[in-house]
Amino acid sequence: MGPLLSLFAKGMKTPRTGPVYNQRIARKSPSLSLNDDQVRNLTMFEIEKILLRNSSSGPA
Repeated sequence: MGPLLSLFAKGMKTPRTGPVYNQRIARKSPSLSLNDDQVRNLTMFEIEKILLRNSSSGPA
């Protein structure tokens, strides 16, 4: 498993820092439940936001 895929998998399984936990806090819904595809898509969306933010703040 490559380093990015490993990080992705770890993020999906980390209950207090993962995307589901963040969505539970944002939506004020502690019982929020997402299936694996939803978690994967949400994680990829969060990664994309970080990458876009980092690329737009690079040297000009």
